[in-house]
Amino acid sequence: MSEIDLHNHGVLEAHAGTGKTYTIVGLVVRLLAERRLAVRDILLVTYTQKAAGELLGRIRDGIEKASRTHPDEAVREHLRANLANLHEALVGTIHAVCLRLLRNFPFESGIPFVTELVDDVDGVEICLREALRADGWKGRFADPSILRRVLAAKPMDDLLEVSTSMAVSLLDGSARVHPPGLETMDDAGDGNRLAGCFAARWALEGARLWSAKKIEGGLLSYQDMLGMMESALERPGFLAAMRSQAKVGIVDEFQDASARQWNIFRKWFLAPTPKRDRLDEAGNHLEAGNLYVV
Repeated sequence: MSEIDLHNHGVLEAHAGTGKTYTIVGLVVRLLAERRLAVRDILLVTYTQKAAGELLGRIRDGIEKASRTHPDEAVREHLRANLANLHEALVGTIHAVCLRLLRNFPFESGIPFVTELVDDVDGVEICLREALRADGWKGRFADPSILRRVLAAKPMDDLLEVSTSMAVSLLDGSARVHPPGLETMDDAGDGNRLAGCFAARWALEGARLWSAKKIEGGLLSYQDMLGMMESALERPGFLAAMRSQAKVGIVDEFQDASARQWNIFRKWFLAPTPKRDRLDEAGNHLEAGNLYVV
């Protein structure tokens, strides 16, 4: 624990049962005691809200113990003050943390003032069911005889599951149907390829309908929040606010982070600060903080 450099980035390798949580708690306590950071200066991202709650409890215990046993009275007082302010800690899933910060800085982030949180999977499935009642997107699949061949190759429940998963992926603007052109591969001689083509066309229509509904209704999903966070970090004012907010980031279960999540952490903690933005509004020197991935 004492070998971890508190002023540089770090990768901490740990397996289940090897004391990973103990190490994270110890790192947080050291950051408070040795760098005199506040709990609100530390971002701690984990994989579920349940895990975040358990980790916060362990951190509370670690700070409480150190506040009684540390040899320096000034440090003990600092730890006690942070124990009282533990509710300010940025601990949660990446989605929960992004929502909290985007809402805390609406002008800098550009998030709409009034938003309703929704689930993409539920919304896409509703739109897919609605799409079945229209024929404009179906092409040759509007022919009942062709559709019967599709259903002979793949039951409707299976098609709905495949198309829902595909449509949710397609909500990411950079995603494409794979293999390319699947939605046009309506080979009449192969029932499975016919079903694959139908599922792809259905998914594209479901994703289009759900995207339009979210825009019209001011709806925001957790994936949308990650996209907004990624884009907002390109804004100098929001980036400065985030770097003032969190001096250190600790990411648990980093191996499960998506490319978009990694890009958020990279922009926040690793990318150099533009020269014009080296000072915050109070005139303090502003640089990227330290990132530890576990």
